[in-house]
Amino acid sequence: MLAEREQTAGARAVSTSRFVPSLYQVALIAIMGAIFVVAVAPRVDTDFWWHLKTGQYIWTHHTVPSVDFMSFTMRGQPWTDHEWLTELWFFGLYSLAGLWGPIVAFALVICAAFGFVYATMRRQGVHPVLALFILAAAFMASSASWGPRVQMLSLFFCAVYAYVLLRFDQSRNRRLLAVFPLLMLLWANMHAGFVLGLVLLAAVLVGAALNRLTGLPGAWSASDLRALGITLLVTFAVTVVNPHTYRLLLYPLTFITPNQYTNLIQESASPDFHMPVMMVFEAMLLLLIAAFFVGRSRVNWVHVLLVLGFTHLALSQVRNVALWSIVVAPLVAVYLQQAGPVLQELFGWSYRRRPVKGRLGAILNIALLVLVALAYLVEGTRYVNQSTLNQSVSQNFPIGGVRYLEQHHLPPRVYTAYEWGGYLLWKLSPRYTDFMDSRADTLYNNRILHAYLGLYAAAPGWQNLVRQYNIQEMLITRQAPLAQVLAEDPAWHRVYSDKISLLYARGQP
Repeated sequence: MLAEREQTAGARAVSTSRFVPSLYQVALIAIMGAIFVVAVAPRVDTDFWWHLKTGQYIWTHHTVPSVDFMSFTMRGQPWTDHEWLTELWFFGLYSLAGLWGPIVAFALVICAAFGFVYATMRRQGVHPVLALFILAAAFMASSASWGPRVQMLSLFFCAVYAYVLLRFDQSRNRRLLAVFPLLMLLWANMHAGFVLGLVLLAAVLVGAALNRLTGLPGAWSASDLRALGITLLVTFAVTVVNPHTYRLLLYPLTFITPNQYTNLIQESASPDFHMPVMMVFEAMLLLLIAAFFVGRSRVNWVHVLLVLGFTHLALSQVRNVALWSIVVAPLVAVYLQQAGPVLQELFGWSYRRRPVKGRLGAILNIALLVLVALAYLVEGTRYVNQSTLNQSVSQNFPIGGVRYLEQHHLPPRVYTAYEWGGYLLWKLSPRYTDFMDSRADTLYNNRILHAYLGLYAAAPGWQNLVRQYNIQEMLITRQAPLAQVLAEDPAWHRVYSDKISLLYARGQP
């Protein structure tokens, strides 16, 4: 009887333990929860609005635009809308749930991307605790560029590509290679970052070939290299399956070298290492370099090419730090783990884990999980709500000025601040058209850029630009030099003003 009771109690304990999270699982849930809470915070960038407008146009007209239909400076000119499928998704989500639809959907996309980052580390044999630390660092380093933004999809696709490439490296199961062209059919129609998928495949192919030439243990066979080479060609070929066909391949070439637009866009500048999140990126990069030398690792050319390529992207434009965090962060974990035994031997470090076991341990883990859930619930309720979303929009976009234009029948040509053009288009197009918006070098040329800057600064000859482009309203920030000049020009009259915007009309009493 006693033995039976002990067996029953043991079976009950095992059964119960399946439903009790370990301390490690609580930590993983906490980090993934933090990623979601940060990702779902209400923030909408200027591109979001014209993406919505384009999605609405596609839904209404059942066609993808090939020429500009929103501005008056480039109207009718060729425009490669490389994000048409995402814009249609944007509009569908917005129609169903308002602004929260895209915000929550893209928060889930970001979580999924970092879920693949974590899975990649664990599949490489990285210690679970080290994987958690690197996951947390990677998400902090990349969080500055998050939001309901089209480029978040490239983060996700890059994470999937990196994970599947690792699976293929470990198993040489060639059926996995079908994932790449299939995903590319979506990626090439959702964001121009699809070229990063081709870069990943090419870097792994060239690196694997170099590993074979240098005799690295576990190097791929010639047939494996041939299989990935064919996959790369097929994946490249399917990129033309889009409404713009081969023209889509030309667009990413505009970002290979800096241009006058990227030199003016803050996100296209190099990282500012005085920012805390960029300090995390810097620390990870330096740790990677140190761990490689300390661990005395044999050169893996796949890793070398990935690190060089994505570090170049991250150092050239701050928005690419998020891509670096997706692709290179797992390599940081791998090389740190390889350096661990060397450091342990060198300094005589030792560590013994003494977890709290039994019923007390289970109670503590559940209590900790509840505390984590309550903390995120409280913080989420405080920062992720309709009030903060409304405040974010009102502080960053000219709601009042746009409403005035909507309520008054003024002439249609509006010069507005670069960061407000998309919002104007979403609210008022086609009734009003704008001078230039944040589609930047996807549509506008240097002539329009110079004209915009000349007007903004009220440079000599700005009145000639007004006449040349027949500008009829100016919706500008209070800080713009143009605002001071318009206030003293009798040809212009201020018809609306608030804390962030001024609206001037030409010839209006």
